[in-house]
Amino acid sequence: MKIAQIATVARPVAPTRTDSIELVVWHLTEQLVALGHEVTLFATADSQTSARLAPVLERGYCIPKAPIGDWLQCEWMNLCAAVARAGEFDVLHSHAYLYGLPLTRLAQKPFVHTQHILVSQDNYESARRHPEAYVTAISRYQWEQHPDIPLLAVIHHGLDPSFLAFQREPHDYLCFLGRFIPSKGPHRAIELAKRVGMPLLMAGEPMPYFRLKIKDDVRKCRLQILFSFSSIFGHMFLCILKLR
Repeated sequence: MKIAQIATVARPVAPTRTDSIELVVWHLTEQLVALGHEVTLFATADSQTSARLAPVLERGYCIPKAPIGDWLQCEWMNLCAAVARAGEFDVLHSHAYLYGLPLTRLAQKPFVHTQHILVSQDNYESARRHPEAYVTAISRYQWEQHPDIPLLAVIHHGLDPSFLAFQREPHDYLCFLGRFIPSKGPHRAIELAKRVGMPLLMAGEPMPYFRLKIKDDVRKCRLQILFSFSSIFGHMFLCILKLR
């Protein structure tokens, strides 16, 4: 089967980075190629893939000195590049949120759209207006508030177990994984760790919210950073916070 995988273009699609959507797309693309499909990946030029790479941008919009800093324009450029070549494929699969929904009819090919984050009211309204689109869910919970949206399937994110070493004995700490932004709730993780008196392992990219807010919460909650380093699972920031 000839498949177009349309990634987000914040950063490269690669196994060495931690960015959630790009990493999920990398895993999916590599497995499709291994299964014998002809896959074309629409992503940034610095991506790493076994598929045919079709880049529109040299670097992602979240990378320093990005060629174009307008993230929405970048996502649309990548989506439109894929749709312009829709005749070459049997199916297109967009991971660029639900921005590609209005392009479904233009593609004139089966067009799958996967939302990899929580579904907002705007997402719902967009999906409701494009019943011709094939929308997949990453969990049953994701779309349960909108039962009128016909889902093609619920497909959970895959994971290559070789990326994570098995630990037979559990470690005694809480863990937070995600970007340091308010909607991900890192401040709630710190509050919970303080409440139950357990160490907290936090891993995610050091975004401005961490420096502006989380560090202050660490001091206010009398939490101590035991160590930090920036080269675990790509460019992740990892620290253990422990109650004094």
